[in-house]
Amino acid sequence: MMVDRTLETGAGTDDGRRFVVTPRLRLSPDTAVVGSEIALVATGFPPGEVKISLEGAQVACGGTDSKGTLYARFRLPPFPSGQYKVRAEPFASTMYEGVSAVLTVIPALVLSPSRGIGLTTVRGTGMAAGAEVRLFARDQELPAVPAAVATDRHGSFTVILTMPSDQAGEYEITAQTGDVTAAVTFTMVYPLEQERSCRGGP
Repeated sequence: MMVDRTLETGAGTDDGRRFVVTPRLRLSPDTAVVGSEIALVATGFPPGEVKISLEGAQVACGGTDSKGTLYARFRLPPFPSGQYKVRAEPFASTMYEGVSAVLTVIPALVLSPSRGIGLTTVRGTGMAAGAEVRLFARDQELPAVPAAVATDRHGSFTVILTMPSDQAGEYEITAQTGDVTAAVTFTMVYPLEQERSCRGGP
């Protein structure tokens, strides 16, 4: 969106010139998992407060500096995998329209613990919304608690898993929800190794 602003070239004179300022919005990163901190820079705005919204819901705000630039940050709330609109617009001015940028949410899995004797809690975010969750490791579907797992409307789920073997090593856990997948690695250890690790001894 092109926005007109007036530049005063001399105090007390009428030789003002007009130029065009294009508001811009930059996100860093512009692809992220739920819970990530998103930094943004909005430029080309008039002096005053600027509202930042994600799909219509305000996530940040702040005042511009003398150059019409706003620096802000927000934490990415739960959303299903996909592309979403981040918008910056002045609170008060009706002359200056806002500007948008696209933020891409990608799926992720977090394990607690990520290392142990075969039992772990998996938290998934950024998956497909309202979809059945299937979990696999080493080409085997994993037994889960609860047995029937589905994501919520934000594409999130939590489940307890048991590994398909007691053999020590790394297991890549894959979660599938429709056409959205994510993977994370669990490290299986022998009970004696786990005990030593907890005690911090040799």
